[in-house]
Amino acid sequence: MGAFVVRDGRIIRWTDYWDLTLPAKMMTGEDVSDLLPAAR
Repeated sequence: MGAFVVRDGRIIRWTDYWDLTLPAKMMTGEDVSDLLPAAR
């Protein structure tokens, strides 16, 4: 997720937040199929 702080129409701060849970589970071989969006 990215969060922006805007002042006078300009971005003055941009912060990205990451959830590393899914990649960590994938690296251990855990079944993550229920966490992924369904293929269309």
